[in-house]
Amino acid sequence: MTTEKYNISTKYLSLIQLVKEVGVEILKVYDKDFKTTIKSDDSPVTEADHLANDLILKHLKLHFPDYGIISEEVKDCEETYKKEKIFVIDPIDGTKGFVAKNGEFAIMIGILKNFKPYFGIVYEPVSKKLYFAEENLGSFLELSSGKILTLKTSRINNFQQARMYRSRNHFSVNEKYLCEFLNLPKFNSIGSIGIKSGKIASQENELYVNLSSVLGKWDACAPQVIVEQAGGEVFDKFGLNLDYSKVGERMTNGFIGTNGKLNRREILGAVLKIEFMKSKN
Repeated sequence: MTTEKYNISTKYLSLIQLVKEVGVEILKVYDKDFKTTIKSDDSPVTEADHLANDLILKHLKLHFPDYGIISEEVKDCEETYKKEKIFVIDPIDGTKGFVAKNGEFAIMIGILKNFKPYFGIVYEPVSKKLYFAEENLGSFLELSSGKILTLKTSRINNFQQARMYRSRNHFSVNEKYLCEFLNLPKFNSIGSIGIKSGKIASQENELYVNLSSVLGKWDACAPQVIVEQAGGEVFDKFGLNLDYSKVGERMTNGFIGTNGKLNRREILGAVLKIEFMKSKN
C-alpha cells in the first residue's frame, strides 16, 4: 500500500490498512450462511461483528498501547476514560444491513482527544469506499479505483432543495414529521450512520437527524469527524456538542449532522415540535 497519498498523521496510516484487511475477512463471513443472535438491547450481532472486533482490538493494543478503547462489543471500563486519547470503534456499523446482505454496513474507527472527536475512518467493504478525516487536515474519500477525493459539503442552504437520508432499518414517524416541518421534498433511505455521514461530506446529502436515545459513542465518533472536517456540523437535539465523557452511557440526545449551511435554528425548532408531540402522546 502506498501511504504517502493519505493526508493523515503518519502514526495513523496503519489504520487504513487495518480496516481494509478487516473488510476482507468479514466479507468471507458475509458470503456464506452465518448465525445471527440478538443482544440485550434488541440489536443483532453476528460472528463477523466479533471477528472484526477481535482483529481491530489486537492491532490497537499492539500499536497504540497508551490509548483507551471503547467498542460496541466490549463493556465500558472507567479506566478507559482516564486516557487522553481513546479509540472508539464500531466493528460493523449497520449489522442489519450485513444480515440483509444489502451492502449497507461499514467498519468505523474514531479517536477522541480529551473527549473531542478528532480522527475518523469509515470503510465500506462491499463498495470499497474509504472515508477518512483528521482535525485540521480535511476530509477525504478513497474510491475503489484508488482515486482520492477531497470532500466539501454542499452549499445548499434552502430546505426546499435539501436532501435528507433517513434510516432504512429504524424509520420512525419522527422523520416523517421532520420532513413536513422543514418542507423537505427529497429523502432517501440507507443503513449505517457512517455511510449517511459520508454522503453529507461528499455532497450527496445535506441532513441526517437521529433522535434515538440509545446511540452508542461508536455510532457517532468517526462520522462526526468525517462531516465536520468537510465543513459540516454535528450537534445533538438541543444544539449542543455531543458528550463522549460519560462512562457506560449512551448518546441520549441523538445525533444531527448537516452540511453546515442549513439553518440550525430551524432544524432545532422542528425537533422541538417533534419532542413536544411525543410528550403529548
